[in-house]
Amino acid sequence: MSFVGDAGTKLMQDVQHDQDFNVAPDGKYRKKGFLAYYLKFFKAENNTLLQNQWHFTRIMWINMKAALINFTLIGLITMGRMDLDVYIVSYLMSYCTPFSGLAYKLEQSFELATGYYLKDIPPRLRGNMTVQQMLQKVLGFKRATYNFFYQFYDDIIGLVMANFETMTTERFGRRTLSKILTGGTTFTQMTAQFLQRAAKATENIPGLPTALKACEKLITNRFDDWVE
Repeated sequence: MSFVGDAGTKLMQDVQHDQDFNVAPDGKYRKKGFLAYYLKFFKAENNTLLQNQWHFTRIMWINMKAALINFTLIGLITMGRMDLDVYIVSYLMSYCTPFSGLAYKLEQSFELATGYYLKDIPPRLRGNMTVQQMLQKVLGFKRATYNFFYQFYDDIIGLVMANFETMTTERFGRRTLSKILTGGTTFTQMTAQFLQRAAKATENIPGLPTALKACEKLITNRFDDWVE
């Protein structure tokens, strides 16, 4: 799922600059190195942090329903339930912090800068198969080198975010962030209580209380972070 999902997300990510790729450097950038060309796009007006964060938000919004299905299946297999708190909190943190927008900005800067290696190739030869094979080898090496450093940022931020979303504190105990955001309870408990009230209110409707109780079981099975 990650293999297919990451590829699809990457394609959607690149859409925002689909007309700007494969642009060879001109002027002073022909004499400078790849890093200078990369920094040019990192500072470009069409590659701002806000633009990338907004683009990331749109992609995540489109994929939330599909992610909910995957998240539920993985949760059922590993924990026996769908962890509603982690699902909600992780999306809230993704939407409300700039780290994903910065990751997109870094990635798009690299993709836009790959045109640097076209500078010494005449336009009429750039579509040649042999030239393309040569370019792919050069860009493959450059991408591997870039990813080595990029992963430091991605892994560290990912670890910090994951720990922050699921942190335990002395005052609030486990699921501290959920309890802070909900005013002392958790998203799972709030939803379960709503489903219980809904089942009671619709007890005269055949089948509906049973369906509501099944939904409650889906998110509360083996859940032990109830708040009195």
